[in-house]
Amino acid sequence: SLAPLAPTTRCRYDRRTMSAANDKAIDERLVGELSLLVVDDDAATLEEVVSLVQPLGFKRVLAAAGGAAAMSAVARAAPRIVITALMMPGVDGAELLAQIKRRNPTVVVMIMSVLDSVEHAVRTMKSGADDYLTKPIQRDVLAARLEGVAERLAIKREAEDLRQLLD
Repeated sequence: SLAPLAPTTRCRYDRRTMSAANDKAIDERLVGELSLLVVDDDAATLEEVVSLVQPLGFKRVLAAAGGAAAMSAVARAAPRIVITALMMPGVDGAELLAQIKRRNPTVVVMIMSVLDSVEHAVRTMKSGADDYLTKPIQRDVLAARLEGVAERLAIKREAEDLRQLLD
């Protein structure tokens, strides 16, 4: 089921500053308006990934314990980014990816898996995933990937704003 978490506290330090826990905040201008959903059927992994994401400054971080709960969360909360496990009972990560992209192809979907092979990562990316992360998730890798996603979304948003000005 969907386990809404308290909205993350916006980080007050700049990109170069590290907190005592060695968490790197992403520039608030990039993530301050973005919501993110983490999906995994394993409660410990779900909690771990959420704890890695929360200090990064996202407007809202949600958690779902499985693919079916994630689809409900996507319908209700419309997150811009979804980080999901690949292998889950019922609605797995591949099916969740397909359903999310059918509903809204602009949602960024990052797949996490214990499978650490280039072939598997390429296959997942060809299926529409925006990124592939190997479990266990490394804090620095996740932060860097999310920062890149946030930067790309900000550029798309700015381009759209400029297009509307020209129309």
